[in-house]
Amino acid sequence: MKIAKRIALAVLSLLIAIPLLFFGIGAFSPNPAAYLTRLAFGGIGESVQDTYPKTADFSRMSAQVISLKDEVYDSGSSFGKMDIYKPKGTGSPKNPTLFWVHGGAFVGGDKNGISNYMIMLASQGYVVVNLNYDLAPESKYPSPLNQIGKAYRYVEENASDYGADLTRIVFGGDSAGGQLVGQFVNMQVDKRYAEEVGIPAVVNPDYIKAVVFFSALLDVEKFDETDSSVSNYLFDKSAWAYFGKKDWKDSKEVQQANVTGNVNAKYPPTYLTDGNTGSFQTHGEELSRQLKEVNVPVETRFYSASLGHEYQFDMSREESQDNYRAVSDFLAKHLE
Repeated sequence: MKIAKRIALAVLSLLIAIPLLFFGIGAFSPNPAAYLTRLAFGGIGESVQDTYPKTADFSRMSAQVISLKDEVYDSGSSFGKMDIYKPKGTGSPKNPTLFWVHGGAFVGGDKNGISNYMIMLASQGYVVVNLNYDLAPESKYPSPLNQIGKAYRYVEENASDYGADLTRIVFGGDSAGGQLVGQFVNMQVDKRYAEEVGIPAVVNPDYIKAVVFFSALLDVEKFDETDSSVSNYLFDKSAWAYFGKKDWKDSKEVQQANVTGNVNAKYPPTYLTDGNTGSFQTHGEELSRQLKEVNVPVETRFYSASLGHEYQFDMSREESQDNYRAVSDFLAKHLE
């Protein structure tokens, strides 16, 4: 009996000690929380699979697409790989190109997690480049921005192999990937901004026809201001891990990283959509307002139904299906 009590007491002590240790370390390092967040996003690499419900028409769409997996665009990084999806039988040697950057709070996520949606987009006649990038805490800002440029250069050098028309480009991203895309595009179209960030432009701004944001983090200073206290704690640590500063909100890097507040009339036509629960819809609404003020064409999809972060990929939902039709029309309009 005494042994059983001792075991129970030991287990109870562990249950108390582990959270205290976790939060105690969190005062000095963002890494434990960053790795926990990575786990919450399904890990990295091959461990991540696309588990979102598919559209009923997915088999037909998939049959229209050639998949090139794990093309290495950055040999110096274990994350420097991308998947390229090529449409079959479009009748054209070159097709408009969509570069997509996945989410994961800068510390997790993987291209594999959204592969089905990329196949759906490619079936419409686009070359889709779905890329991975360096993650925090192993890498820091602005490493992923440099890698998007490397991915573009790699596709540019191999455009004939992929059938990629790089005079008609769209950049898209979800969650933290949306932030990366938003900042990267701003560097391409605004020379002054690129000089401020310190990364030269690599894409001809005339070739960027549009930008697509799914549940995008657009005001980085408000990263930890969602309606979930747990998410806010983890996002605070993720930002610390990515920007390398505990007081990240006060850093010039975060000011640079904001998409809201840094765009102007040079920004390309933009599509914005988000859920209204545990996400960044207010960021999208604010960016939409700012872009409209300078006469940049904007299309939005914000729904009254309760929708979570990255609802877009769950094709069992009526709103997700409506959004897919809307973003498809948007792409067709700007890439024709």
